[in-house]
Amino acid sequence: MGEKRFPRIGQRVTLVVSSDHGDEYYPSRVEDVTDDLLACSQPMYQGAYVKLFSDVLDVLFLYQGSFYRLPCSLLEQGASDPPVALLRPMAPAYRSDRRNFVRVPWLLACRVLPVRDFPKDNWAYWDVTAADALDATVVDISAGGARIALKQPVAVREKLLLRVTLPEPKATELLLRAIVRRVEKDARDVVQSGVEFVDVSNKEQDALIRAVLHRQRELIRRGFYLSEVSE
Repeated sequence: MGEKRFPRIGQRVTLVVSSDHGDEYYPSRVEDVTDDLLACSQPMYQGAYVKLFSDVLDVLFLYQGSFYRLPCSLLEQGASDPPVALLRPMAPAYRSDRRNFVRVPWLLACRVLPVRDFPKDNWAYWDVTAADALDATVVDISAGGARIALKQPVAVREKLLLRVTLPEPKATELLLRAIVRRVEKDARDVVQSGVEFVDVSNKEQDALIRAVLHRQRELIRRGFYLSEVSE
């Protein structure tokens, strides 16, 4: 029998509700666990409890350094004091896919290096070519890609190495492989490029997910609500 992956009491989790308009993400906490039920705190937004308009959802949680999604049915919500959402797992937890993940606004200084082909060792290649890297700014980011602003033009399908430090919840420097998927220019002639991260390791993926979730929680706490999903 395989190892059972399950959130623990007191763990911070994210409730993921899917709809025709994309996924919505609600920070929560596990209040109680039994053999077949899970009680999570009712999500809040700007000091008020939020009702979940779905009979099914996923619980996104961290387990042994990786993020997993636990499919659940929503049995009831708001009945206790303080209110909780009572969930019943429908299937075993599975490792989270970095695609279709929430995108958050985040202005981060970064550097990008156009390459003809991705090197075997990103860091070794960067060490000898860093002088050719371009200064840029991450405008928003998800576990699957980012939107970056830079003065120099880049082309669709161009390959890049993108070096960025994610400051929260723990400063983590990443050197990611990326492919330019779209390019736009604003009124100030600043190039806005949408890039997709490729060949992402599990360690890099989990660092991205952890940082994006932390950033999302901070924005919600400050009065912003995010449900935008990366392409």
